[in-house]
Amino acid sequence: MKSLKKIVYFSVIILFTVLYSCNSSPKSKLVGTWKAETVDVKFDEQVASPEMIRQVGLENKQVFFKIQNDSAMLLYIDANSEPQSLFWFLDEENGLITYAYKQDDLSPIELGKLKDGKIVSESSTPLGTIKTTFKKN
Repeated sequence: MKSLKKIVYFSVIILFTVLYSCNSSPKSKLVGTWKAETVDVKFDEQVASPEMIRQVGLENKQVFFKIQNDSAMLLYIDANSEPQSLFWFLDEENGLITYAYKQDDLSPIELGKLKDGKIVSESSTPLGTIKTTFKKN
């Protein structure tokens, strides 16, 4: 009877260890809703008006996404928009997160880099750069 209790005890410990290790992967830590925390717009003010720069910042601040599991995510342009279903990928070596409309798409789009528990997205436009930092809610 004691040996049966020991076997059950060790089995439970092994089960919890396996479950914990499965949930502690870098990908599983990304599951959840990510919202823009900060948006830094650096446009050439001789080409873009202050109002245009402010508007671009406000529009980018509304973007958020939900990472559902280790491959699927929903991208929202704002709280009222229909989500776009996407596939996402994490390069664990450099923290780069990309997404694509099809899982086998050979040219994924860069979402940003995972850094200190946040996702930092930087994009260049003909007017300048936009840097958005997303935080998990």
